[in-house]
Parts: sequence; structure tokens; C-alpha cells
Amino acid sequence: MEQAQSYPPCHLFGDSDLYGLGIRLGFYLQYLAAIVALSSGYTNGLKSLRTGLTILSLSLFVTLCTTSTGNGLVILDWYLVMALTGQYIFLSDLFVRVAAAKVYCLTRFSAPLNLKRHRKSEMSGRRETRVSVADLMRTDVAETVKPRQSTLIEAGLAVYRTHYNLSDIPEKPDPADEDRTAFRHALIDFGRAARDSPEVAARYSIDKIARTNAPGATTSEEKRGSEFDKRQFKSDFVQAARGTGMTNTEAEHLGRRIAAEIKKEAADERSRATLAEIREALYAVRPRDMLAVGVICISWAAYQFVRPWLYWRGLRRGLKAGCDVKLMWFFVPASIYNEAFALWLRIWGIFMFVCGVLYFAYGSYVIATNMFAARRWFSRKCLAADVESQRRLLGGSVSPPHDEAPTLSMTSQRTQVTEPRQGKQATKRCHVYFRIIAAFQAVILAVSAVVVEGTIRVNRLDMNRGSFRTSSQLMAFVVGVISSVPVFWECLIIAPLKLVMSKRKKREPPPATWYGRPTRIESSSTVHDIPRTNPSPVPPVPPVPHVRMTSANVI
Repeated sequence: MEQAQSYPPCHLFGDSDLYGLGIRLGFYLQYLAAIVALSSGYTNGLKSLRTGLTILSLSLFVTLCTTSTGNGLVILDWYLVMALTGQYIFLSDLFVRVAAAKVYCLTRFSAPLNLKRHRKSEMSGRRETRVSVADLMRTDVAETVKPRQSTLIEAGLAVYRTHYNLSDIPEKPDPADEDRTAFRHALIDFGRAARDSPEVAARYSIDKIARTNAPGATTSEEKRGSEFDKRQFKSDFVQAARGTGMTNTEAEHLGRRIAAEIKKEAADERSRATLAEIREALYAVRPRDMLAVGVICISWAAYQFVRPWLYWRGLRRGLKAGCDVKLMWFFVPASIYNEAFALWLRIWGIFMFVCGVLYFAYGSYVIATNMFAARRWFSRKCLAADVESQRRLLGGSVSPPHDEAPTLSMTSQRTQVTEPRQGKQATKRCHVYFRIIAAFQAVILAVSAVVVEGTIRVNRLDMNRGSFRTSSQLMAFVVGVISSVPVFWECLIIAPLKLVMSKRKKREPPPATWYGRPTRIESSSTVHDIPRTNPSPVPPVPPVPHVRMTSANVI
């Protein structure tokens, strides 16, 4: 009794079972591991972090609901726990949805498209975003269009498309690849379409293109000759368009319009490729991963449903007369008796309640659509194996199955462009996107830590009633360690070792083979000490057919 009377009237006790040191460290470790995983591109580690954070968040929510039934002070407990658990919603597919919305806005509002072509592409699962000859003719050319004008416009579109496709992947192991071949064919077709202008047609003839755009150019003069001059091509296009009967103004405007539209189209294709890789990396197509995303959304929405009751009915409930409680709003402490701050909390509570409703609906939809999808997923053919296992098996590049791989003939390569590539450039943009998410997560983690630790320090909460060795704090800390240590091990130890080993292998000379250069022993003088008796004829080695490695070949 004497010990209880020794405390001042406004002395506040903190609940160590809700936000003790072990619980806070468990959350901080997992958030830091998520930042490291996103920064290094190790998105597989997010799966264990999702599980650990969801378990802790749901257990704390149940504990808060059971301890808030009386007339005690509830604002501190709910405010601190919400600050701890508010960040793990970003481990769902939120950023994928934001990227999808960005791509949708680009494809929806970038340029007027044909409605019939839209409906056909939407039914096939992919919105068509390429500008067509009909679109350009309808806006930039007179109604009476000659067939040769249509052919010239189509050839110009093909040149710009193949050039953007070629410049998007500057590092190629083989200079004579399909992109360069398609680009040369597009230039040749443009020269044929510009037959009304003999000077332009001669500049883009077969002999001229084969000589100046040789893929194996090694000298500086050949490299300068093989470069594509956009300004020269624009002037050639205008000259060829005038030869088909267009006026100078129409030809110049059409050339600028084609360049601008293809530039937008290339940016849209790169965004689509990056989005596809981000979606593939953040969560696989397995139903169990989508179920985890749905559980995260529903558990986070449960906290948001409490905010209106907390900021209207529970803001000053259980507070003694003459005592004050301050809450950290970012880096500034504010009293709950401040009417402006209380009004702002209520507005913020309504906004977060609406967000909670949306996320609850989305999480319920994800769970309902993926609850019984496991059987359908596992009943697919072996070609539809796990994306991650294919990436590990193929060394980082996933190719479509053999029966679904797009095949372009030599004729179609001249006038069409391949689909968005999942190559080096898409991977680099994907890593940049993940690093942006990691930086955003780091800012949120810093703000959350300041809010939690600052609120505890400003109110001088007494946390001595529960030690670090209690079951609630120790279990939360162990869950955080088990979830985060494998991520730290993979990203901070294994990944740097792999990088060092790969650089060391690149520096080492390649081993000599039967089809390569001779070895040191073969290039030196012949050893005469070993006599050769009964030489047997060596059978000829059959030629090795060129096999394209795809996921279908490996599986």
C-alpha cells in the first residue's frame, strides 16, 4: 500500500505485453529486414516476413480488444500499437497496384485509340497501346489517302519501333541478333516504300544498309557509319512523304507525330515489362501467396475500423482530472486536450476507416478467389511450373513455354515489334523500383520509431512491470529474429560472396575447348619423347545443332 501511494497522481504505466522492448524490437527487425530485402532484390524473403508480422499484428489486436473493455486509458495502447503495425501493409501488393494504375493511366489517356481494337485487346487480356497507320491518317493526313502513303507511314513506324527495341537493350552477347536484323529489314522496307524519292530510296537500299549497318563493325569508322541518325531519318521521311503527294507542312507534322507516338509507346512497353517483373517478384502465382496478401489486408483493415471509435469515444476515456497525455504526430508532441489536434485525429480516423473498408473488400476478394484455386493451379501442365524455380534453373531469365512462345517469321520481323522483354533492362528498372520502395519503407520506419519511442518518453511511461524475459515479449522477439535472420544472411553475406565469385570468374580466362583456341601445350612445340604407334583414324565430329534454351527445353 505504501509503495502504491509513492507514485504521483498522473503516473502512467505502460503495458509491456503490447509494446514492450521485445515486441518493439521484433517489429523493427522485420521492417529492417524488409528494407534490406527490397534493396537487394531478394523478394523471396518477404514471404517469411509477411507471416511473422501478420501473426504479431493479429495477436496484438486480440489483446487490445480484450483489455479495452473496461473504463481505463486506451488511447496510448491503441495509438502505439497502430504505429507499430501500420507499416506492414506495404508488404502486400500495394505498390504493384500503384504501378498498375500508373500503366493504366498511360495506356488510357496517352493517345486516342480505336474502340474496336480496344475491345478485342481487352478480351484477350492485354490492352493494345500501339498507334496504327489509321490513327495517324485520321488526324494528320487528308481523307483521300494513297496506298503508297499508307505503306510509307507503316514503314516509318516499323523503323522507329525496331530502333527503340534495339536501343532498349544495349548489351548483347551476339551483335547479329534478331533485334539488329529486324532493324535492318525495317530500314530496307522504308527504302522500298520511298520509291517516289529516288535519293532516299538509294540511301536505304539493300547494299547500303548491309554495308553501313553491319553488326560486326569493329573499327571506329564502321561504328560511326553503323549508328542511326534520327535527324537524317526525319528529313528523309519528310522528303519521301512529299514525294507521295503530301504538302511540306503535312509531312513535317506527320514525322513529328510518329516520333512522339513511338516514344510514348516505347515508354509504355518498358513500364509494362517492369510491372510484369515486379508483380512476378513480389508474389508468385501460387494461391498460397495471394492468400497471405489477403490476410494482411484484412488484419490491417481491422485496426482501421477501430479508429473512429478511438478518436471519438476513447480519446480522453480513463484519464484522470488534471493529467495530460501527449501523442507524437510525426516529430511534434501534441496534447489530446488540443481541440485542433483532436479534430485532425477524427478527420484522419475517417480517412483511414475508408481505406480500411477498401482493403477489407480487396482482401476478402483475394481470399475468396484463391481459396479453392490450389487444385486448378497444380492441375496445369509441367510447363507452367513455379516462376521462381524456373528463374533459378535458367540462371535468372524466364522464357515463355515452347507452345506459347511468340514466333515471328522473317517477313513479320520487318513490320512488327517483339513483345516487351523481360531482360536486363527490365530487371534493372525492377531493382530501381524496389529500391524506391525500400527508401519509402525506411522513411516510414524512421517515423514509426520516432512516434513510438517519442510517445513513451514524452509521457514517461513506466515499463518496469514486465521484463524482457516474459513470454509475450520473448515470443515476439523470437518471431522477429527467426523471420529476419535468414534475410540478413542471404542479402548481407551470401549475395556479396556470389558477386565477388562472379567477378572473379569473369576475370579468369575461359578454359580451352575443342572448338576454341588451342591450349598452351598445343600451341607450344610438339613433345617427341612419346612415340606414336598404330594411329587410329579419328571419326569426324558431327555438327552440333543450335538449340534455343527455353523453359520448355529445360523442364
